[in-house]
Amino acid sequence: MTESNKNLGNVTRRDRWLPIGLTIALILAIAWLIRIYTPMDFTGDQYKPIAYVMDVIHSGRWTVQTDFGGSVTSKPPLMTWLTALSATVFSGLNVTSLYLPSGLAMLGTALAASWIGYHWFGRWTGYFAGLLVFFNTLGMQHLAFARTDALFTFLITLSCVFALKAWADRSGSKWWLGFWFMSALATLTKGPLGLLIAALGLAAIFWEGRSAAPIATSGERKNLLLIHLAGLLLVAVIGGGWFLLAYLDAGQALVDRQIGSELIGHATKGPRPLPFAFFMASFVPWSFLTAYGIYVAIRRPETDPAARRTERFLSLWIILSLAVFSLSSHQRHDHLLPLVVPMAVLAGREISRLISRLSDRRKLQVFVAMAALALVIEAAYYTQRYRWMPDVVRVQATLAMSEDFHAIEKRDGRRFPFTYFNSPSMLEFALGDRHNDATKEAVTQLIAEGDPVFLALGNPSVIKRFPLPEGQQWYSWFEGPKTGEDWTGSIVSNLPPDAIPTRGAFVVENMIIRFDNAGYLGRSFGKLQFESYGVADIRVENTGPADQVLGLHDAATDEDHQIVVPAGGKTTLRIGKQ
Repeated sequence: MTESNKNLGNVTRRDRWLPIGLTIALILAIAWLIRIYTPMDFTGDQYKPIAYVMDVIHSGRWTVQTDFGGSVTSKPPLMTWLTALSATVFSGLNVTSLYLPSGLAMLGTALAASWIGYHWFGRWTGYFAGLLVFFNTLGMQHLAFARTDALFTFLITLSCVFALKAWADRSGSKWWLGFWFMSALATLTKGPLGLLIAALGLAAIFWEGRSAAPIATSGERKNLLLIHLAGLLLVAVIGGGWFLLAYLDAGQALVDRQIGSELIGHATKGPRPLPFAFFMASFVPWSFLTAYGIYVAIRRPETDPAARRTERFLSLWIILSLAVFSLSSHQRHDHLLPLVVPMAVLAGREISRLISRLSDRRKLQVFVAMAALALVIEAAYYTQRYRWMPDVVRVQATLAMSEDFHAIEKRDGRRFPFTYFNSPSMLEFALGDRHNDATKEAVTQLIAEGDPVFLALGNPSVIKRFPLPEGQQWYSWFEGPKTGEDWTGSIVSNLPPDAIPTRGAFVVENMIIRFDNAGYLGRSFGKLQFESYGVADIRVENTGPADQVLGLHDAATDEDHQIVVPAGGKTTLRIGKQ
């Protein structure tokens, strides 16, 4: 019999688990704060998710988003939506709003692992399981990482919790509904793989054989069949419903990207076996205890039926997931994050067994020492070695530059009307814009009339391609350092460094916007924000091949305007107090 089934007395499991959960939550909160207050790196695989969020915030594209290069999103949008909502709460996309969803997802995952460990293997397994979700390289990384993996892992974990509860229940109707709903949300996060991974542990039903929890009556069987049919329908409505709306918006490009490239492409380019050593390396050193825990589940299974079902469920969750991952030609350590919970619970159980002869006071001291060690390792790594990596250095330099520009914007009460040309994606994020790169032709038209312009560039030598009208010259407002082969970015203008002008021009997507007697306040959910000073003129030139609908908001009069600009045409809108 496991510890969780002994000496419960008059205290409920929920009451006993609460201090464990609060302890895990406190540790994870400290770990998350360490991450967001140490140097950050937004580069690499975070660029696309960041671009998707910025597309929602600036363009208002909730259904389907594009990256900085204009390519349609490679993933379903649930993580993008949550991050965009976080940004609306925390006054824009910043370190806090960007990483809060992943931090909360990892917290939820740790709490779920702790609950599984406590409920089926005992109090100390609950403590260590929750800690080990964070105390490994993948867990630390994904506390603050702008990818879907943390949310995907959390939803898969909840699906598995519901599946375990449903298996233990004679009918399990309410738990199966929870399983299908969480699987549907996982599908809306990263595709149908979430449903498959969440269900793999249920193969333990065949391992249990006659010992599996029976379904007593034919009536209950019929009820369960209806529940599962309803669950499949739920997945189809949530996941398939979004895909249909996205297809109506983006067309064949969505199918080519998410079905052709991401789903079929990664699965058919040829399998590349994922050795068990890959899993071992991802969760070292606890993966060795996990491997031993799987061995114990096979050779010396628990005598308590509930604990035995759970250890077999967790073991097959790992083994079969590794088999599925080996079928894909696209493999990376991040993909193994959904295995962090079974790893943590099985390893946590082995740790609790190793210290079983110690007093509770000594056990608590071991746990506190491990938690303190995890936080010290995290703080030391991210404040010392990590901060000197080339990508981090470049990101920090770009962020420092953006702080100077934001200070000017705060002082003048308006935003810089930036136009981006061959600029680093990090520069767009740091400056808080999502306009997409302008073409060379658009920039040439932009500067032709002599309006004040601000170009955000990568390599500063690019400015030689754009000679200004007679009597004007380019001034450097910022020129970042070059790290390796990469440029931090540079800002140039045909005005000398001073205040932000109330007249200017910039390119947003396929439109050239010229304004006079107004302050530019940015773009929010598809609307260009201006503040008119008296009467202001907004001139729009559509350089694209299709008609454009443009929304504008005048903060001075609190009025919204919408204009249609024909392809190749020009339109002038007068705003302000006439």
